[in-house]
Amino acid sequence: DNNDQDEEEIDDDIDTDNNDQVEEEEQPRAMIGPTRILSTEDFARIRALKAKARELAVESGSQHSSVYTNALVKPSDLEGYTVKRRATIEERRAKVEAGREQFQHRLHPGGKTNAEKKRTKNYLMLQKKAQRAATSKKRSRGAPKQQLLRDKRKRRRL
Repeated sequence: DNNDQDEEEIDDDIDTDNNDQVEEEEQPRAMIGPTRILSTEDFARIRALKAKARELAVESGSQHSSVYTNALVKPSDLEGYTVKRRATIEERRAKVEAGREQFQHRLHPGGKTNAEKKRTKNYLMLQKKAQRAATSKKRSRGAPKQQLLRDKRKRRRL
């Protein structure tokens, strides 16, 4: 008799749960928070509902029941870490060569000259020196221009 009463209660619970699910779809679903404590009756009810859902799934012929499709958990949250496949030698070489292209100088081999380094230096550091150079440049007009025409390195700019 007790088993019959338990089964009837479970069936009633399942029927009321189906009605509750329809109402829950209309309202936003609330998660079971960490503050709510489940009793042993709640766990027994959960086990009974899961067993009933499994039976329904077997009867319908599907592997998974529709009970779990409306879950609030994302599948990506349940996935574990994936190990990356090791790169082949060809892939590693291609990656290294692609990285080297960033550091190549466009026009010439070798590093920068001191004159090129001076051009990129902060102007406020060189301001006084530039003023002195401008006055001395006025004095000797023709000689530096001729030297620049002859010397390729001094004309080069990046």
